[in-house]
Parts: sequence; C-alpha cells; structure tokens
Amino acid sequence: PSPRPARMLPPDQRRAIRRQALSISLSVMPFGVAFGVSCVQAGLSLAEAMGFSLLVFTGGSQFAAVRVLTDGGTAAAALTAGLLLALRSLAYGVVMAPALGEKPRWWRALASQWMIDETMAVGSSQIGKEAQRYGYLLTGVMLYTSWNVSTAVGALLSEAGDLVTKFGIDATIPAAFLALVWPR
Repeated sequence: PSPRPARMLPPDQRRAIRRQALSISLSVMPFGVAFGVSCVQAGLSLAEAMGFSLLVFTGGSQFAAVRVLTDGGTAAAALTAGLLLALRSLAYGVVMAPALGEKPRWWRALASQWMIDETMAVGSSQIGKEAQRYGYLLTGVMLYTSWNVSTAVGALLSEAGDLVTKFGIDATIPAAFLALVWPR
C-alpha cells in the first residue's frame, strides 16, 4: 500500500511534529540574532547578511565563514571553511533519501536547501516516510523563517550602534548554549 499523505497522518502525530519543529525554530533564534550581529561586525551590510542567510542557510558553516572574514581572511578562505563544515549534510542526505527520494529531482533540489542538523534530526526521528518528510519539511520552513528573521534583527540591532554591548547581545551564543544544556 502507498503511504498516507501528511494530511492523513494522525492528528496527534502531526501535533507532535509541529511542537518539535516550533521548539527547535524558537531555540535557534538567539543564534540567528548573533549571526546577524557577527555579519555586521565582519563588515557585511544588512543586504549581504540577509543574502548570506537566504541563500546559504547552514548555521554553523555560516558562523565559520563570517568568523574567517572577521579575522581578516579572504573570501576564498571563508568559503572553504563553510564548505568543510557543510560536508556533513551529505550524510544527512543519505539518511533522508528514502523519505525524500520519491519526489521529482527539481523538488529534491529545492528541499535540499534545508538539509541541516535540525531538519534531519526531526525528520529522521519520525516513523514512516510520510511522517519523516513532513517533519523534515515543516522544520525546514519554520527554521528557515525564524533564522532569517532573527538574522535581520541581529543585523539591524548591530547597525543601530552600541545596542550590541549595551544589551548584551554579544553574549547571546554562550547564553543560548547554556540554556540548551542546562536541563541535561
């Protein structure tokens, strides 16, 4: 029998996936703000920071590339650092291929933009291909939105001047990390 479409997943399963996607999307927002701040500190404009997030969208790889630029590295060195960190996405693609492989190539190419740690974690933790695809895509849409909104907020705050140090936005990453590991 063919798998049920996502709308045919049991409501409690859809709700559980939505909760996972939402919690992860909210948890990355402080990192997105910090990324926006980092972009401006590296000399990128708001448009460049947003273009970086909208087109690249890899989180850790983006931070690595911006850090190289902040430290005076070349664009080639920043690209290399980002690509090396993004290589793990190839393994994620192998894990998610059974759930995403039934779609046309153009669709898979578009969906691959969201092949990151969090989307793979939510997608691969579901039972059944449809639930995996739903978890992956929903988390991808929500994360992409929250990451880009928070990147814009961080870049705008940073462009506004001393707000970064005045309000402690520069402490966002350590504080967010501590909040994630505290319960453990």
